Amino acid sequence: MKVTINQNPNIKETEVIINCCCLDKRLKYLVDYIRQFSFSIKGHIDDKQFYIPLDCVLYIDSVDKKTFFYDEHRVFLCKSSLLELEKMLDNTIFVRISKNCIINLAYLHCVRNADNHRMEAIMSNGERIMVGRAYVERLRSKLEEIQIDPFHLHLSKEISHMYSCSERSVVNMGTIISSLAAPKRVVPLSYGTAELLAALGVSGPMIAVAPAETTLANVLPQYRNLLESIPVLTYQDQGVPTIEELIHLEADLVIGSFYSTKTINMETLKRRQPNINIYIHEGTVPAHATLESTYRDILNLGKLFRVEDIAVQLVEQWRREIACLRRCLTEEGNVRVFVYDSGKAVPRTSAGDTLENDLIHLSGGKNIFHDKKSGYIATDWREIAKGDPEIIIVHQYDDSMTAEEKIAYLRRRSELKGTSAVRNNRFLKLSLMEVFPSAQNTRAIKKMINVFYPNLL
Repeated sequence: MKVTINQNPNIKETEVIINCCCLDKRLKYLVDYIRQFSFSIKGHIDDKQFYIPLDCVLYIDSVDKKTFFYDEHRVFLCKSSLLELEKMLDNTIFVRISKNCIINLAYLHCVRNADNHRMEAIMSNGERIMVGRAYVERLRSKLEEIQIDPFHLHLSKEISHMYSCSERSVVNMGTIISSLAAPKRVVPLSYGTAELLAALGVSGPMIAVAPAETTLANVLPQYRNLLESIPVLTYQDQGVPTIEELIHLEADLVIGSFYSTKTINMETLKRRQPNINIYIHEGTVPAHATLESTYRDILNLGKLFRVEDIAVQLVEQWRREIACLRRCLTEEGNVRVFVYDSGKAVPRTSAGDTLENDLIHLSGGKNIFHDKKSGYIATDWREIAKGDPEIIIVHQYDDSMTAEEKIAYLRRRSELKGTSAVRNNRFLKLSLMEVFPSAQNTRAIKKMINVFYPNLL
């Protein structure tokens, strides 16, 4: 291909003229790519307005009836609908891959087959986006049409650095969290969150930790020494501090679970200290609580703390470890599992919308309450007996009963004496750190597989 560039200061508008014998697929891709340079998208972060060149946009998605688009480091709220943007992006290298998402193929790293006849699009920044079944053929056709290759994948990434800045932003529960610098005064609302930050190499900014029914002893040994000098906040309820404590600390970022942030009343905190950012672990939010949501949390925190590369490496390492463990499984979902959290008259258990339920599934088990679309719920002993669990997972944490006392109590319950788990003495003790977002979720899966399928690993 011959490229000729004529520079003339008298030319008022740049014009691209292509002389060719025919417009083939690769040339059409080039035309569509060049066409992007005449577009920009208007976006908002808080009360600031930006015009972002289209070639710097990685993807666009819709969350809770709001439209967001993403560049290398930031997230912008867009007033246009996804349908309006799709029409505007016709004849560009953007393609819709699901009901809620449009991606820029220039930032597509690769695609992989997924379950239920779907595909997974992996973007250049490590984000993994599911391709809806109805959109798989559309994506395949587009990729075949343009014959995308590694050169194209890196071209706009280099250009986008011209527009990058120190600001970082992420979408968390439909809200944009943005900052011009990495957080400096951070309060994690559990040792599990503190452990994740230590794994990301950002233990320094933590000024205090709220235990949230966990203790330093629950932390993995390799991170314990990094966290032992961090002050522990006094209890309010379920190990969560008061609003007055957080305001007194002048925290700029509070990170907690769906349950702990509900206890604090974050709206009041935000109103009294507007400069504080609050990040809720999506891996703990019912209807979002999966290991994939936890991975997204890690990538988001990596972006906010400017350690994106470490976050991507951490997530990929855990993906590989879990994939290796799951290769041994041959009979998934055949082991019936009951989770005993607490309660005597009214037992509490893990339902279908918890991270723990997803971990059980990934370990080849089936939660007997998986069909209950909720988080942690109250049930009754007859329902548990009816499910005839083969394994009972017992939570051990800072409450009125130790795990051993809970197991002894379960053995004494007349309703459970005929269940397979009690008859065969098959109990598994897990800490809350292992079943809530932390650096121990992979270890929990390994423990489950070892108990569900003895001698398999």
